[in-house]
Amino acid sequence: MEDFPSNTIEFTIESEGQGVLLTVRESGFARLSDDAAERRRRFEENAEGWVEELVVARGLAVSAR
Repeated sequence: MEDFPSNTIEFTIESEGQGVLLTVRESGFARLSDDAAERRRRFEENAEGWVEELVVARGLAVSAR
């Protein structure tokens, strides 16, 4: 939907030593709102959410070994 602003999320998985390195890049916050405080709030909420999600991803990856 072009009339609904959104973020772009990019995942990269690379071999590293005996495991993998997962990199998550999220962009597009500038398009979400004209209000700087609103953009900051959304950024901080998403950053907190990614910490939680990456803990889950790590647990799943470790249990799949």
